[in-house]
Amino acid sequence: MYLRVVTSQIKTDSVTEAIQIWRDQLIPILKEIKGYKRGYLSGDRNSGKSMAISIWETEADATTFYTSGKYAEIMALFASHFAAAPTQELFEVFAEV
Repeated sequence: MYLRVVTSQIKTDSVTEAIQIWRDQLIPILKEIKGYKRGYLSGDRNSGKSMAISIWETEADATTFYTSGKYAEIMALFASHFAAAPTQELFEVFAEV
């Protein structure tokens, strides 16, 4: 199992709208992607700092999604809400509790 972690800075006046985009537009897209298991969006409404975590069955599934153009398409939904460009990292899950 693998985790893709996307860290971003959302404009503080856009946090609620970004959450709504995640719920209404992003979740339905992700549920149709091969290997996607679940995801989380967390953050601090006061600072706008946020972290999105998606969980993938395999490294190949996670990599394919992020290199297929679908990731860029999704990031475009949030573009006007970012105060800075997001960063992303991929991690292997070593253990699960």
